[in-house]
Amino acid sequence: MSKVRSGTESEVIWIGPSKCDELRAAREERLKNAWHILVSCRRFTDMYLIIGSDIDLFREALSCYQNGAFMAAILMCGVVLESLLYDLTSAIKGKVMCDRQGRIWSVELDNTVYNLKFGRVIEEAKKIKLINGKLEAKINDVRNLRNIVAHYAQRLRKELSKTLDRSKELELLVARKGWASDREAYNALEKTAKITRILIEKAHSILCESSI
Repeated sequence: MSKVRSGTESEVIWIGPSKCDELRAAREERLKNAWHILVSCRRFTDMYLIIGSDIDLFREALSCYQNGAFMAAILMCGVVLESLLYDLTSAIKGKVMCDRQGRIWSVELDNTVYNLKFGRVIEEAKKIKLINGKLEAKINDVRNLRNIVAHYAQRLRKELSKTLDRSKELELLVARKGWASDREAYNALEKTAKITRILIEKAHSILCESSI
């Protein structure tokens, strides 16, 4: 509900469902594709003991998108990839046991990895052949988009301070920041699903190749 005041009178205006509510069903259909990219990964189930918490984070990203929280979905995509790299690097540097079918049944993580800054984790991931320069660039594409969203409020305050006409400036900002749209959020989700799939397959190959 919102009140609009005119002179000494005020009028109550009821605000109904937004477009994001009306388009929820369409987004749910698109989510199925992003989720399928991930769960159709050949080693998804075999690696779940290691990646379970990261998959939960991806579900949260999907939920944000489903509910029209596009900026939050983009933020979560960056979190998913960072968390996944920590977990996979920790597992590879630790001790993992696989059966002859490639199923992981025992995991001892190298917890020292979690004390490293993300830049160091990237370096470690390269050393153990989990990622290469091309995959690192794809990961950074998603993370950079996340960083843009993360600093949005800070930039908004900075821009608003340039003018006394704040309503006009806000209108201009919204127009310029239209990138945080349905399409951008879904693209981030799809990229994250594809990168996660590649990382899962690669990590499994490193961890279990000698057991199969």
